[in-house]
Amino acid sequence: MGLSPIPPTMRRLSLTFPVLLITVGLMFLADHLVHGWGIAKTWPVLLVVWGVLKLMEVRRPPSPPEGPRI
Repeated sequence: MGLSPIPPTMRRLSLTFPVLLITVGLMFLADHLVHGWGIAKTWPVLLVVWGVLKLMEVRRPPSPPEGPRI
């Protein structure tokens, strides 16, 4: 009858994919707007952004447990 609660670890959303997607989009936009900018030259930016996001996720406190859903 009642829904089983979802474990808190599954509810915690990651910012990694959305921020990487925005970063890639900005890199492609810069490639079209700025002369001399190239994706092939700036791919390490993605690695740096990804690493910083992973560090931020590790330091982020876990979300508090929720009560039972009705």
